Amino acid sequence: MGKCMAKPVSETRTINTHESVKESKNPNCLDELVGMKIEKDFQIDQISKNLIYNSLSNNHLFRDLTISDFETLYRKLYFVVTEENCFVFKQGSVGSLFFIINSGKVEVIVNNKKRSYLSKGECFGEIALLSNSYRKASIKTQSKSSFWVLSRDEFFSALKKIFSRNYDKIRNIISKSSFFMNFPENKKDQISKLAIYHKYDDNQFIIREGDEGEILFILKSGCVIFKKFKQEILRLSTPGEMFGEGAILSGSKRLATCISLGVTEVISLDKSNMQSVFGNDYKQILLKNLAKNTILSDKQLGFLAKNDVIKISENMKWKVYRDMEIVIPANNKKNNILRIICTGSIVSADEEHQIKTYQAIGLGNNNEKNLKACDYIAQSESIISEITKENLEKILKVNIQELFESLDRVKFLKKVSTFRTLSLESIKTLSENMEKFRCLQGDVLFKTGSDAFSLFIIKSGKIEIYNDKKSLRLVSKYDTFGERCINERKRSANARCIEDSEIYTITKELLLKLPEIKFLVAELNRKKYYQKDVDFFGMIIKGELLSSIEGRKKYWIKDKKEKVSYDLIVKSKYLIESVEECYDLVFEREIMLELEHRQIVKLVTTKHDEDHVYFVTEHIIGKYLREVIPLDEDYLRFFTLYLVSVLEYLHDKNIVYRNMCTDNISINTKGLPFLQDFSQAKIINGRAYTRVGNPYYRAPEMIMGRGYTNSIDYWSLGVVLYELAYGCLPFSIKNGDDPVVAYEKILHVKHGTTKNKSEEFNSLLMKLMCENDKRYNCENVRKCSWMRSLDWDEVNMNDLEGYENSKFLVVKKKSELKGKRKNTVKESMSKKSLLAVTPEVADFEWDKYF
Repeated sequence: MGKCMAKPVSETRTINTHESVKESKNPNCLDELVGMKIEKDFQIDQISKNLIYNSLSNNHLFRDLTISDFETLYRKLYFVVTEENCFVFKQGSVGSLFFIINSGKVEVIVNNKKRSYLSKGECFGEIALLSNSYRKASIKTQSKSSFWVLSRDEFFSALKKIFSRNYDKIRNIISKSSFFMNFPENKKDQISKLAIYHKYDDNQFIIREGDEGEILFILKSGCVIFKKFKQEILRLSTPGEMFGEGAILSGSKRLATCISLGVTEVISLDKSNMQSVFGNDYKQILLKNLAKNTILSDKQLGFLAKNDVIKISENMKWKVYRDMEIVIPANNKKNNILRIICTGSIVSADEEHQIKTYQAIGLGNNNEKNLKACDYIAQSESIISEITKENLEKILKVNIQELFESLDRVKFLKKVSTFRTLSLESIKTLSENMEKFRCLQGDVLFKTGSDAFSLFIIKSGKIEIYNDKKSLRLVSKYDTFGERCINERKRSANARCIEDSEIYTITKELLLKLPEIKFLVAELNRKKYYQKDVDFFGMIIKGELLSSIEGRKKYWIKDKKEKVSYDLIVKSKYLIESVEECYDLVFEREIMLELEHRQIVKLVTTKHDEDHVYFVTEHIIGKYLREVIPLDEDYLRFFTLYLVSVLEYLHDKNIVYRNMCTDNISINTKGLPFLQDFSQAKIINGRAYTRVGNPYYRAPEMIMGRGYTNSIDYWSLGVVLYELAYGCLPFSIKNGDDPVVAYEKILHVKHGTTKNKSEEFNSLLMKLMCENDKRYNCENVRKCSWMRSLDWDEVNMNDLEGYENSKFLVVKKKSELKGKRKNTVKESMSKKSLLAVTPEVADFEWDKYF
């Protein structure tokens, strides 16, 4: 580019604020080039074209340009030169020019602070091509520099051909947008001709928090997520959805950041263009869309069907409140009005509680529940949309109380593990058609041989599934039973209520109509496998497996007739020292009988004989987690999704796992993780104080004996993720460290994250391995920036496909087994030990429990 600078030019001049530019193509737009030299009729050579092409071809505004389009664009560029330490433009000025650096270097200054540097081939000022927005930074030269400059007018002129090519797809997306639906076709034509097409790669910024808001966006394809304080607050993926309207209405800066998720196409509309086509009606369009997005992003109201939300936003009334005017009176009747704060904010009369823009208040959501018993007033001129309970009921054709109950049912079903693979639409179908009943302790729900025509879901209480011999399993909140109705006509076991319970029922006919029925059948087949009352003593021992529990042995056993495998965990009675330890085994069994989550290794049966206690569990074909370390971040996201869902399930039952470590997690051949070993799990309603579990994974509050809650499981999850990513333990802990040494390191040494992992991943680790009151929980992990690329519902629906990775395809080899054995379980366990079982252990009521 130095050759271009040296090339002789016919005329050079300086533009200042007092000089008219008669020779320029557009004098008004070039007023921004104060103090810079414009070189008239500068001839662009191939080297310059290459630089411009490379600079623009990856920009979302220019990505679809052809070589011919670029040739047109080259003819519209100005070539300008400026000296060292000169401002190209200043923050806060109105801009209409876009710059490509031909030579030299500039610094970016925001609020009088240097933020970054740009050099040859980089560009800046692109927002000026779209609207008359204020410059959000100052640009100052660090050396003598030259630029290729494009004005907004020339940009539109040069790209007429592109706009024409994109017209059909832009017009199509305008037609799909529900908020343009009622406008005349000629208005849609006009706005389509003014819209600009953008194509973003994955994880590119579309809107930045703090930017000026003069542009409206409409999604064509892909997905966008909105973040505030690095937390996801909204996700849009439906073609035709609009975003960015709030800042246009309020005249304020952007209140959230918007990022593309995957390759994403959007079209943009400038505020002035909207106003020229629709007049003041454009505000109605934006207000309706803002109301819709606010409702969808609300934690409680977001479960409403999208079509219902659109109906609500279409029928809301907008009111402008003056500064200090009462918006919500002290005697406000709850559940009577739904309000959306479109612009501005409101505050309680005592100024202790503020509710800001983009917040919904009503229908029993958290904002309404948290209202204080005083007036709420507008803090500045504010636009509030409102709709009464009566109008809501007319629009939705449902009683509000019924609506609340419907939302509660949907939220409840989303937590049921059996239905995890169902879409939201299927969940809503079930919620609308299921029935609830109560049963009392001792009531029998069905008996072996009775007709099987429905599935049961427990809302509260506890049910025992049993046969003539013993209890098969215990089911409680969020668990299902009776699933065999899908392909069996008669019940194969008995069910009775052992605690007063509330239960939902869903008919077989409804289940069979669900599009995801194949997933339910797959889950049923798995349950039939682990709910058998198997006679394992005649099974062949294929080999001894690694046991993570001291004092227990673990074997891989196989039923040759049915060709199915199980894991057998054996505890010798002579190693049990007290009755308390006997009850520990009982409690472990009872907890395992309650667990129905798909990523928990299932208990099949338990038994005992004179010398041993036996736990038979599901056999996972795959590997121990420790065998596949280290793992990449893409898989770790997938892994985290499932482990967090397990912890959420356990904690909803007040069960704290207390032993999360790599030795207790198996990976099947599809990469799905399974949690095993519940010897340390405990039902905790308040705090616990016992130190248990692997010492390397213990949280500080357990180490210090100050009492702990279920959050210790999230600390341990952080340690596991660290180990999987980095291949070693955090805090400089070494395998083989004495527990006391490990405790000192956990309490006093830093985590040790490094830059070879993403900043978002390391940030999550810091939020998991931190003080108890600041530690992330399930909801925080789901919404953290590191998990943004995962659609939780979509992954859950496709978990039968798993995660492709060659590391998981190798199953247990013969060399991985400690010893190859062909004896039956009975033969192997019949050998007497020289050690004796204590009388109190021998006299324990083993038959009652095992």
